[in-house]
Amino acid sequence: MPVAGENERGSAEAPSLPNVASPSSATAPLPPRFWLFVVALSMAVLIVYQPVWNGGFIWDDAAHVTRPDLRSWQGLWSIWSTPGATQQYYPLTHTFFWVQHRLWGDTL
Repeated sequence: MPVAGENERGSAEAPSLPNVASPSSATAPLPPRFWLFVVALSMAVLIVYQPVWNGGFIWDDAAHVTRPDLRSWQGLWSIWSTPGATQQYYPLTHTFFWVQHRLWGDTL
């Protein structure tokens, strides 16, 4: 008499796997309701953030903008070599601020 999981000859059978569709055939188009949600959420975000698009500096923003005396090549050297040149000694961060100022100036 076969034991559970064995056939009549006494060897165990491999369990059958469920029929799973391939990933390419399993993707269904997203319902229109989803796209309506995406558009509504995007519009809500734009409306909520609209007042700050033309906002100025607040709190300690001015301390994180590259000072005029640090905007030259000598200023870049000072960012790396003088610990007190910036509010906190984060030379890589302030180097990126320096590069951004060189690329776009004060217009951004």
